Amino acid sequence: MTLTEPSGAAVKPADPLHRWPDKETSMKRILLLALLLLSSTTFASSCPPNIDKTKPIDQIISKLADVDGDGIDDKIELHVKGKDFYSPFKWELKIYSKGKIIYQRSGSNERIVPFFSEQNYIGDCSGYDDCKCKWFFHDYLEQMIVKLSSDNVGVFDKSAPNSIYATAKKYLNKEYKKNPKLAEKAINNAVKRLLSGRALAIQVFDEPEMPTPPMVWMPEFRRFVPVYED
Repeated sequence: MTLTEPSGAAVKPADPLHRWPDKETSMKRILLLALLLLSSTTFASSCPPNIDKTKPIDQIISKLADVDGDGIDDKIELHVKGKDFYSPFKWELKIYSKGKIIYQRSGSNERIVPFFSEQNYIGDCSGYDDCKCKWFFHDYLEQMIVKLSSDNVGVFDKSAPNSIYATAKKYLNKEYKKNPKLAEKAINNAVKRLLSGRALAIQVFDEPEMPTPPMVWMPEFRRFVPVYED
């Protein structure tokens, strides 16, 4: 059979060397393309595209989440500063509810600067630059939100010495002495909100491997209270 162009001119049969690739060759090309795509996805930099690593670092990373359980998203901000990217970062975490700061904490990563180069210190990253960016610009705020449920048996076991009933009572020591009924009511209310999914807990990281105990907002005392300790 002779193929013709739209003009009607005859087209020569394809050169055997330029035929469509066979199934084996096609499969190899598909696998190669998949590996290239996977590689580019896995090792894509976690650093913001506008960051200049040789100049002073001053970045604010933000996230919205309802951490006080009032049905309205709160603004969580992590502010990081450094002389340059390879110097220690100083960080400050703030949580805003309806425009007011309800939680604040600050620190520095000076002690752990060398660890960002270590394999598996952060996970799913490669090298100092990628791992440091991944921690501060992605993982920190993602990992600080903790959703507790009935699956977290130890948290809600009244007989456990580190459950919410014992742990929160310990951290509400002053409030408990002043008004034990209100303190117990606040703890029970927190349990109901957590189990219903209306409340989230937070944990704050002084370092990647040093989180605070999970804490829940107690509106009765307008502060976050630890609810579980290992």
